[in-house]
Amino acid sequence: MIKFYKPNFKNTGIAVQFKIGLNKKEDYSIYFNGVKQYSWNQTNRSGSFTENSKDPSKIFNIKFNEFEISALISLFESGEKWSVFHGFDNNQTSISFYLSQIEGKNPRAVFSFSIVRNGADKFSGFFELSETRLIIEYFKWYLNKLFDLRMQNDKIFNNNQNISSNSEDYMSKFERENKIEISDEPQF
Repeated sequence: MIKFYKPNFKNTGIAVQFKIGLNKKEDYSIYFNGVKQYSWNQTNRSGSFTENSKDPSKIFNIKFNEFEISALISLFESGEKWSVFHGFDNNQTSISFYLSQIEGKNPRAVFSFSIVRNGADKFSGFFELSETRLIIEYFKWYLNKLFDLRMQNDKIFNNNQNISSNSEDYMSKFERENKIEISDEPQF
């Protein structure tokens, strides 16, 4: 799990996390969760989020599959914009990630995100470029673990039968189990 706390004195901050979780299909996905900032303490220059974690209009929970995670990796590495739409239960959510500039005393490039649920609940924030490097590595680690897990669970690799290291024997077994015919000539 990776967590980011982004409070600010304007009280418009957000706390977000990327977390691996089991989905309904008994497969693993990445969940992107967030909560809006509730208050700002000027004395110790810190924000509070806890109070808003109980208000459904102040939190979001988005499930990304491996294809969306790959798109996010590509976005963070290339600087392109990426948008997607999710519908779940009665919620219609649009999600965008894009490269933007922060102006002011410390101008810099950041990756911003915007989430709009049902046209009313709006969330936004950003990741520093150094934070996106951490996110990319977490996503790549997740994909590697997901592929390893799927391979372990795949009946071809986990059927307790001896498969010769000879690729011809392996492919013949694969073809038989999956009723696949392989031709030497391409089919158009």
